[in-house]
Amino acid sequence: WGNMMMPMMTRCLLALACLPLSVSSQQTLLGDLSPGLTDTVAMRYATVGRHTVAFSLGFGAATGSYWRTDGTPGTLTGIAGLTFATNGLMPLGDRVLVVSNPSVTQPTELAVIDVAGTTAAIIATLPNNSFHSGGTLGNLAILGINDGIHGLEPWVTDGTVAGTRLLQELVPGPSGSQQLMGYARIGDLLYLLADNGTTAPTIWSTDGVTATSVGTASTGVYYSLTVSGQRLYWVTSELGSARLFVFDPTNGQTTELAESTTSWGVTNESLVPFRDGVLFDFDVDGSNNREPFFSDGTVAGTGPILELCLLY
Repeated sequence: WGNMMMPMMTRCLLALACLPLSVSSQQTLLGDLSPGLTDTVAMRYATVGRHTVAFSLGFGAATGSYWRTDGTPGTLTGIAGLTFATNGLMPLGDRVLVVSNPSVTQPTELAVIDVAGTTAAIIATLPNNSFHSGGTLGNLAILGINDGIHGLEPWVTDGTVAGTRLLQELVPGPSGSQQLMGYARIGDLLYLLADNGTTAPTIWSTDGVTATSVGTASTGVYYSLTVSGQRLYWVTSELGSARLFVFDPTNGQTTELAESTTSWGVTNESLVPFRDGVLFDFDVDGSNNREPFFSDGTVAGTGPILELCLLY
């Protein structure tokens, strides 16, 4: 497929989309979280409505602090009740879910911050280093957690103690899933990939109540699960090469779209949604030159973008 020619008009439009835009902006310092010449070395953000919750960690500090702001001067306010570093902040309805990143001797904790207030509440305490990744579905969060009993499996929380539970054992037994990846939303469902370590990974969908197996993925290490045009795209890295796949929920089919001769540079930001498809860069001819490509989700619609993009 490396010699495939895309329609000229499509390729020209894609090339023009690579042109830089001139954007004027005004920057305002909202607050000095580490006063003096000391930098704030770690920051994470989550936005709910007009409010943004931020986590900061000063240089050399063992604990951090949490803040909220609506983006205007004088609104930066500290959040009480939390000092641990975080593995993730994510919007949860009108609140923010916080997942702690503990030391080797501390448990993982889930907490919620009400962006209209200045306090946080811890809703669950789990074994150390048990959180892996997660996503949100409306007022629910789906989290990959290893509770030490079921192995790595998806959990669900609505931000309350009573509403935090194991969603479903995708791979029964204490070993659990070897890898959980995805948490990509299409409509009212969240999709994720679960690997049992022996067979091809399974694609699951969940409404936050139960999970349903909807298809088979591909072997390898997954990266950059991306939604575009109501389809799921991802890249796998295996045996020194990388491959691009697409899954169509309407028919349950997984299709390989492209293969790179090297897995160098493959990250969780490898795919960019664009016009019901994805932009990506691959080395397809062994020249060690990665070039920009576009895929519309079909083999025939996957190919190189005009080299004009490289000039800007």
